[in-house]
Amino acid sequence: MPETIRTHYLLAVENLKPRMVSNRPEWYNHVVNLPTQQQAVYTTLLLDYQVKTEGFVGYLTSSFGMFATQALTNLEKIGSVKHFHILQNVLDSVNKEPIEDLSQYDQQYQAIEDENLNELLVSFLDENA
Repeated sequence: MPETIRTHYLLAVENLKPRMVSNRPEWYNHVVNLPTQQQAVYTTLLLDYQVKTEGFVGYLTSSFGMFATQALTNLEKIGSVKHFHILQNVLDSVNKEPIEDLSQYDQQYQAIEDENLNELLVSFLDENA
């Protein structure tokens, strides 16, 4: 992980106490009130890790799913067109029907090769320093 991303991630979680994570409203408020750069790093890294390890169903049905709209907004801010569109399609899909099989979106997400989230985050952080 690039140092600038690591630094912003550590700042994002610096005051995030275990009791806050177990209290969803408190955790949510902490994250949505983070400075823009820290929130972008935190929500993007959570999304990317969860989708790559658990898929979109795992991400959305876990506590991390409460940050999906923030992740979507932050993907747009950092210029991640492909990841943004896939997450947008996922959210549109689950807003119409119950969460079921999202494996087609998992596959699309995993197949992205020409859009590097770390590079986009570093550029975003540099531009908004």
